[in-house]
Amino acid sequence: MLKIIKLSSAALALSIISTNSLASSYVIATPSKININESVTIDWSRYYPNKYPNQTYNLYVYKPSGEPKYKYRRGLTTTSDVRGPNTISGTQTIEVEVCDQNGQNCFTSSHGRVSVFIDHQCEYNKTSTRGAYYCDGNLVTQFAKFQPWPNGVNDSISDVISVKDRVYWKYTDRIDSYTTEYAWYTNCRSGGQIEQVTELVRNTSYPGSPNSFDRIDNFFARHNNDKAEWSFYDAWNKTSTPRTAYFSKC
Repeated sequence: MLKIIKLSSAALALSIISTNSLASSYVIATPSKININESVTIDWSRYYPNKYPNQTYNLYVYKPSGEPKYKYRRGLTTTSDVRGPNTISGTQTIEVEVCDQNGQNCFTSSHGRVSVFIDHQCEYNKTSTRGAYYCDGNLVTQFAKFQPWPNGVNDSISDVISVKDRVYWKYTDRIDSYTTEYAWYTNCRSGGQIEQVTELVRNTSYPGSPNSFDRIDNFFARHNNDKAEWSFYDAWNKTSTPRTAYFSKC
């Protein structure tokens, strides 16, 4: 029997955060949780409303990709703005900066931020023996296999990210109770050919044998140029090397 689980990355990354916890008392996001390609209204009318005569505002965004904050609005004279459509899943944080009428002497604080969660809208379809993600009804990932105990262990698909028309995820193949292999992969939301993005990392922890714990660090997908970046950590040599991969548009 096929079970369809609506497993948003909210459950993976935020573990069901309440709506109130995503809004400060001075800056409000309405709604605070949206689906990918939807918009959100940011209101900061209660954030230092009288700091300067005829004050202006700049808006910054911290994207889920981990990129440095980016100024996407400047010189606003109103106290609300619509951001969207939002085309990258995960949690993004909006920061309001208050300036004088000339755009100088700008000021912000932690109270001037609000977070918005964007759901990737992909579903995890699961049977008793395997599971995979479908986006817009299209199979996009490989199948994670479930093997009965005591002889088998479960594979897993995690950290699903949707960026525009492309999806990224981490697939972990559990070879046995002591050994795993994992890498990041990508595909178009419309389905098609799965591409391996990062190195395939194999880690072992057999009793009485040397352990290997190479890893992929700081993986993120750029929003504007179909590019992924990460660092590969070589545990034997204790070195970390930056990596980059580019993909064609879907």
